[in-house]
Amino acid sequence: MATEYKEIIKEIKSSNVNNYQRIVEDTERFMTFNGRLREVVKSAISREFNNPKTVGELVNRIVPINITQKIINKLSRVYSEDPVRFALDRNPGDQDLIDMYESAWDANNFMRYSNQMFELHKITMLQPYLDMGGIPRLRVLPSQTFSLFSEDQTNPSNPTMIVVHLQPDGEEENQRYAIWTDEKHVIVDGNGEIVWKEMELMNNEDGENTFGELPFVVINKDLQLLYPIRDDDLITVQIIINLLLTDLAFALKYMAFSTMAIIGADSEKMDIGPASLIQMPFGPNGEKPEINIVKPELDSDALIRTVENLVAYLLSTKNLSVGTVAGKLDVNNLASGISKMIDQAEATEMVNTNQDIFSRAEKKLWEKFAHKMLPVWVEGGNINRDYADAFSPDFEFGIKFKEVKPVMTEKEKIEIVQSKLQAGFTTMRRAIKELNPDMSADEIEMLIDEINKEKVEFTDFLTRNMEPEVEE
Repeated sequence: MATEYKEIIKEIKSSNVNNYQRIVEDTERFMTFNGRLREVVKSAISREFNNPKTVGELVNRIVPINITQKIINKLSRVYSEDPVRFALDRNPGDQDLIDMYESAWDANNFMRYSNQMFELHKITMLQPYLDMGGIPRLRVLPSQTFSLFSEDQTNPSNPTMIVVHLQPDGEEENQRYAIWTDEKHVIVDGNGEIVWKEMELMNNEDGENTFGELPFVVINKDLQLLYPIRDDDLITVQIIINLLLTDLAFALKYMAFSTMAIIGADSEKMDIGPASLIQMPFGPNGEKPEINIVKPELDSDALIRTVENLVAYLLSTKNLSVGTVAGKLDVNNLASGISKMIDQAEATEMVNTNQDIFSRAEKKLWEKFAHKMLPVWVEGGNINRDYADAFSPDFEFGIKFKEVKPVMTEKEKIEIVQSKLQAGFTTMRRAIKELNPDMSADEIEMLIDEINKEKVEFTDFLTRNMEPEVEE
């Protein structure tokens, strides 16, 4: 088994293996999502230009607009509203435990984050664990922090070994990886050697997985592959847009200055500047000297339309509708306009599918925690006494997500309600309630009375002021 651990770590770190490339790419995705754009764009500029001076000037003009973060946030709508979690058997004791652990996990916030990592990488992983105080917590692991292996011949998408990259950087002896199977749990260094001191600190010198199964839930967009096939459209377009905007900023810098071209004269003998008098002698054969001004030209509108179209195409490929800002961008509102395009986009097609995926993931998570992990922690005395209660043997978990509705502006809401009212599909009271869901029935009646009263007063005002004057 020790030899196997060494081979596993060697495979994870080998640049000749696809898993290594996944880790590199997903690390870049993760850094981009979290706002570390400058280094990514700088690397792209360095690959494109050889002149260090050009690279330096372009890097100083990098425009780090982060569309990746905004689009991922827009797509991650499964937990836009808190779901209802419940025990299918309606056991009051089980329901109390769900409420308690849901609070201890901060479940909704962590599941929102898992939804973001799922959209970013197409795969993420959940792990219940005990903190230093013995309180159950929930951890979300992004794709670059773990590696999956499978020996399941009937279902290759089912991981039979999971390696968590605890500390993948530094010298080999300081690196740490946690290797899990249904039977084993060991900590190894960057050479694949078991770190016995840390195993002793965990009171697990035998390297046994006391849970009897992997204490993780993998959420994978691909149902047939161990890892989903990665797409690169989002990150690629992100970098292209940053490069185009950097090019624009770089060009605008030089458009502010003109280049002087002197023909038929020695420029080194001239004092060029404000209030200068320049003498330019004719050539020996009467050639007339010239000073020309070369001013750079840039079709900034065409560049901006390119950026706008790229954003629109990207939104479409991600099943996001294009915002109404499209076609209205210019240099002055470029950054805010792109941001508004994404803000106004709506993800409607994939929400139901993703709700099903996360519903199955949460069911697996809660039942694994209730029947496999919690009993081991209680029996071993590792868990805080306030959280040491047990679920019933028949406990089954259920979750219900609320309907995700498109986000609309106040103007759009009013226009829709007004159309219903004019078509006779609703009443004034229901229309007001739809626009003001927090208003009580009495408040709605008072508002209708005020509206009707103002209508009468306005009609009287018009009548008095529009009556023709009677000649005496």
